[in-house]
Amino acid sequence: MSELVLVPGVNNTRETWKGVIAALPATITGHPVDCVALPSVEEIAADLLERAPPRFHLAGFSFGGYVALAMLEQAPERIEGLALICTSSFADTEQQRAARDAAAAAAKRGEHMKLVEGPGAIALHPDAAGDPAIAALRLRIARDYGEKRFIAHQYASKARPDRTVLLATASMPCLLVAAEDDRVIPLDTMRRMQLSAPRARWVSVPRAGHLLPIEQPVVLAEALRHWIEPSQSTQRQGRVS
Repeated sequence: MSELVLVPGVNNTRETWKGVIAALPATITGHPVDCVALPSVEEIAADLLERAPPRFHLAGFSFGGYVALAMLEQAPERIEGLALICTSSFADTEQQRAARDAAAAAAKRGEHMKLVEGPGAIALHPDAAGDPAIAALRLRIARDYGEKRFIAHQYASKARPDRTVLLATASMPCLLVAAEDDRVIPLDTMRRMQLSAPRARWVSVPRAGHLLPIEQPVVLAEALRHWIEPSQSTQRQGRVS
């Protein structure tokens, strides 16, 4: 039995992983978590490590990838494998930091859901945005997540260091999963990460936006299964159709 800790992104709760967990085989136990409202990726990582199994595979989506890399830095001996999904190992640019400050300020003015419903809509691929169930799920999860966590996680993202070196030195199996139409973490960003992780398995998902765990949970579950249980699969790394 494999233990898989699943860390969600900004405006996401553990419910983001519900479809992925449902599609995992019985040999993999999914542990979806919530990130607490702390303005430090490192503090969030320490909190999650206190509650995680002794040894586990780790998957981080978007902001969850920032947290997952901090967890790897703090406790590499506990992590059996690392999957980074629609995320970045790089530190924010000055432009990104300024955008986070503006987003946090708007949320403090009570405009959190206005951000989610407006600029945040780019997180979905047009195909998914046209699905009423997916669109409604995104909004409901964002409301549950709330402005307090949103503000804290903007500051945590802004302050995080570049941890790309961890990809080059990691001894455990790594997986990089990119959405080909991601407008939040562009495909090129993850391709640059791949250059620092030549031994990592690479999967790119077509016709998918940033919210891959919600948009295509079965495809993502299959990618995670093939990575955790490679002996059960003959799939090669590459594009998933």
